[in-house]
Amino acid sequence: SFRKSLNDDKTARMVQKVGLGPLDPEWESDQLQLSGTIYVARSRSENPEIKGQRMILHKIGVTSQDVARRVADAKNDPTFLLAPVEIVATFSLQNLSRSKVESLLHRFFAAARPAELFVTDRFGKKVFPKEWFYVLPEHVGQAAQLIEDGTLHFYEYNPSDQEIVLKKTK
Repeated sequence: SFRKSLNDDKTARMVQKVGLGPLDPEWESDQLQLSGTIYVARSRSENPEIKGQRMILHKIGVTSQDVARRVADAKNDPTFLLAPVEIVATFSLQNLSRSKVESLLHRFFAAARPAELFVTDRFGKKVFPKEWFYVLPEHVGQAAQLIEDGTLHFYEYNPSDQEIVLKKTK
């Protein structure tokens, strides 16, 4: 029976009274933990348009899983331009929402997004990946640090000079 299974399993727990607190006594001590990883990937595509921009064109992504695992099937994923990629930088996230951080980074570097970058998927449909930017990995690292410090909103990315600069006050 279910009751017998609970008794036999030494790790099983049964809540009998509301308000006894967390089942794990060290629950509060490990709240500050890795919530994800920001990664910067460089395409290894043989497509001439992509290959010629390889050193400046990078994908910015955030994942909760191992980065190598995330990019393992890149050659079949339009998000990765249907080509293998190499990871050129990673930055840890702690206690931050992965989706919000990724959205912040993509909006911050939006001015450096290539307008006409696309790949044709296996169905012949054009796919316009939105996670690729003309940025250097160190700029992504700077932006990640500014997010962690809570000061990203004071800065903007200048794509013509390829630098992060303080916003001008009006």
